[in-house]
Amino acid sequence: MREGNRAIAIRTALLVLLHLPVIFAGFVAPYDPGRQYRDLVYEPPSSIEWFPRPAVIVRQSGTELRAPIHLFRGGHLFAVDPPAHLFLLGTGRYGRDVFSRLLHGGRLSLSAGVTAAALALLIGTVAGLLLVFTA
Repeated sequence: MREGNRAIAIRTALLVLLHLPVIFAGFVAPYDPGRQYRDLVYEPPSSIEWFPRPAVIVRQSGTELRAPIHLFRGGHLFAVDPPAHLFLLGTGRYGRDVFSRLLHGGRLSLSAGVTAAALALLIGTVAGLLLVFTA
């Protein structure tokens, strides 16, 4: 593979890896982006312990609780059992999960970009065809 082709392949792979979680936001996001946890306003990102098994560390009244992270549960990529919560980027002003909102917002932005590109392609094609047949 030539140097230029390898660079293109790497950049394309990076773009695909960045867009896949956004495209599948409903599966990757652990929570509904509009769901509010009013008692968890401005919660910092969850503490995650990776070994010996991935778990969320919940600190309540001076004690530590380890809630295991489950893969492919409840129609999502990962989840934890209640009362623990898995907030990868924390929560906002109304207690909504920032990570879930980021993914779903990215889906909207991505669809707007694809729609704009498709519309530009359509307008350009129609204008080009009109110019060819009227000249």
